[in-house]
Amino acid sequence: MSKLTKIAALGGVTLLAACSTEAEIETLSEKLSAAGIYEAVVADGITTITEALGDETSAGVTGFMGFSDGTVKPIQIRTNSDQTILYISIDGAPAIEMARGFGDEGWGVYDSDTAFVELNYYPSDSNYVYYDSEDVWGDGHYGMEAPADALSGVARYQGEGYAGGENSGLYGDLTIGVDFASGGLIGLMSGGYGSIDGESDFIGSISGTVSGSRMAGLIDINSESVSGQLDMLGAFYGTNGGTLAGGLGGTVNGEAMGGEFYTNSRFREECCFDLR
Repeated sequence: MSKLTKIAALGGVTLLAACSTEAEIETLSEKLSAAGIYEAVVADGITTITEALGDETSAGVTGFMGFSDGTVKPIQIRTNSDQTILYISIDGAPAIEMARGFGDEGWGVYDSDTAFVELNYYPSDSNYVYYDSEDVWGDGHYGMEAPADALSGVARYQGEGYAGGENSGLYGDLTIGVDFASGGLIGLMSGGYGSIDGESDFIGSISGTVSGSRMAGLIDINSESVSGQLDMLGAFYGTNGGTLAGGLGGTVNGEAMGGEFYTNSRFREECCFDLR
């Protein structure tokens, strides 16, 4: 088991999390490097997500999704200027072209012969995306990533995460602490797990690393009736990096599962606590 460390009392909540080993940090860094196949679109406070998606001179807006086979992958999405055609590339593969079936202002459903995508494009830091094909389904978040000068000091992010498989799923609250100077990231996920065999509570420690506007992490779950690991890949979105969101994927109680997480920053100040 990973060693636990007390990192800080953030807003009255004492945060315990697993220390990353050198091997874990190296693996996480490799995952971040692999995600670099897509260049980020940086939030400038002027360009809207709809404009960024419809910029036909751009390769597209980036994000991360967790898939039902237990993998987490980077994605790139763009549309034509009026959002009637969508192109989605997953993990560097050639983009799939899809036609808009229906939708409204701020969201749309697109499909091809082999898959469909539902996504939001509201005026928010990040937006939700769902993908379904004959072989795999997944969901996650995409958006315009934070500029480098916005990511400094220490921040706490709170939100929720979900991952599901064919016969089970889990849902929980997330608290994540980030030190942008050191690149350290640790936290907790706690909630409920359900399967055909019943329901159980779980708690998982999070360790990870940050590089630029992106992060990679590992949720290590070792509760009485629930055990396994979920990879995290995500990014800090918006002009001030106020949202951290992405995809989750791994194996829990022997079943592959995938899903997404979404958090917002609740705490930031120029102080230090040791995240490594």
